[in-house]
Order: sequence, then C-alpha cells, then structure tokens
Amino acid sequence: MSASVLYMAMSLDGYIAAYTAQRALEAGVLDELNISHIPVLFGGGRRLFEVLPSRIELEIVRVVDTPEATHIHYRVRR
Repeated sequence: MSASVLYMAMSLDGYIAAYTAQRALEAGVLDELNISHIPVLFGGGRRLFEVLPSRIELEIVRVVDTPEATHIHYRVRR
C-alpha cells in the first residue's frame, strides 16, 4: 500500500486511517507511513494503533518540524 493512499485516508478520517493502517501492517503490505504530530491536547480520543498483531519496528526516514506540527516519515523494518 502506498503512503499516499494511507495519507488520503487519514485526511478523511483518522479512525478509518488507523483501521486501514492496522490491516495493512497485519497483511505485511505497508512499507512506509507518515504521521503528523500536532501539539494540541484534547483530553480524549482514540489511539492511532490500538491493536497490532505483534511488535512492529519502524525506521525514521525523514522529520519535518514546523510550528504547527511535526511530520515524521517512517519505513517499516522487516
């Protein structure tokens, strides 16, 4: 699954994106992902990756830090 497809899903709905990413990780078809951390605390919400099949190692490929958010591009280690 390409990172751009996952990014489009995350733009639409974070919950759907997390579910899609979890299924792709389980199937072993997700090679890379981008996560944006926005410095706002809501006091609630859903975890991005609530349930994973096993421990998944990620390698940081690129970090872009802006005043609005930190964008981290990861590669899934196999």
